[in-house]
Amino acid sequence: RLSTRLARQGTARYTYLYMLKKWFPVSCVPLALAAFLSCGLEAYNYIAPVPASNIEVEMNTRAVIRLPGSGSDGYSSYFQYFTIFYRIYISGVLESGKPQTSQEVFGAINPALWSDYTAIAPSTDTTSTTANTAIGSLFTNRKYHELTLSGSSLASVLSSSAQGSTIQLDFPTDGTQNPTLTIQGSGRVYTLFRSTGDGQFEPLPDRYFFNTPDICSSANTVAAKNADVADRSGIPASPRYTYVSMYIAALGKDYLTNFYSAPTFIGIFRLPERAGG
Repeated sequence: RLSTRLARQGTARYTYLYMLKKWFPVSCVPLALAAFLSCGLEAYNYIAPVPASNIEVEMNTRAVIRLPGSGSDGYSSYFQYFTIFYRIYISGVLESGKPQTSQEVFGAINPALWSDYTAIAPSTDTTSTTANTAIGSLFTNRKYHELTLSGSSLASVLSSSAQGSTIQLDFPTDGTQNPTLTIQGSGRVYTLFRSTGDGQFEPLPDRYFFNTPDICSSANTVAAKNADVADRSGIPASPRYTYVSMYIAALGKDYLTNFYSAPTFIGIFRLPERAGG
């Protein structure tokens, strides 16, 4: 199995580094290490993606995701936590059901949604077993951000203890309940929070996932404000809707190098109208 091979490769690498430190001057170690890594072992730094078959989407209001367990490739050796990337899209189209994955539907919601989806799609190849260190940059370049939670983070909530569990994302339509992430069977429910880009922008009107005049305002889709929102030109000022696109990936770490599983598309969800405006 690949997981057994990974363990053996890790043991071999540790032994090799130990011998380098013992028998060679310290100044020689970086050069020897570079040569060692160039032999191809880094290709085995692999962590399995969340299978698309593990994700069930109901309408555009809920997703149920079965997370891989410790027996999956790379999860006992490299796994750090599961992360979710998101981007919000302004639209003039009201989708009441589950949006179909097509240029016609995604493009009608927002042309940027279809453009982002097709740009990310090649990286969702689940047959590749090569370490991917560029996934973070891919999403950053498409102006996606990492989801966070009120009072916590995915790094702590979806760490090793979440392996093999089932999580649920909910976007209630009544406007009185916050969109949430639930770990089924645990009683733990977390309110979804938008990113601040590590303090680079301040989401308007706040960090909650509700459709409001501020979040669907074209004027606010600037780097210092709603940097996580894609504008939609050519639509009336009202009514306007907002949708969030989400992907899930497993983050792994080998020594000082972070890498990702192939990301898996979760779905498109309509942000509920906040009760009271």
